[in-house]
Amino acid sequence: MLACNKTLTLVHHVKGVDGDTYECHTIRNCSWFSKLRTNLTDRGATMERYTYVRFPSLPSGAVLCKGDFLVNGVVSDVFRPSDLAGMEYMTVLDISDNSRGGGVLLPHWSVIGQ
Repeated sequence: MLACNKTLTLVHHVKGVDGDTYECHTIRNCSWFSKLRTNLTDRGATMERYTYVRFPSLPSGAVLCKGDFLVNGVVSDVFRPSDLAGMEYMTVLDISDNSRGGGVLLPHWSVIGQ
């Protein structure tokens, strides 16, 4: 993996009986890049920014799910999604665990978000 010089925070959403909570986990040695993609719809072409993240492994005890957030930088406490306002972050849309299987070169997690 190239350009793995970012530190990110995984903000995992936990639904509970007494309300929702958010667990923060720091992930080091990450790659983070964004690009615009054109999507054709029945209303014409639209531009959407997609962010691509790769990192070698999840921190111990961390869970990554669709709908979680990844923040470019370190965040210690999140009580609601609005706490991320003003930060560079993405909502996780798709996850690939490329760390399984014998002989896999450069095992890592790959995440796409918006």
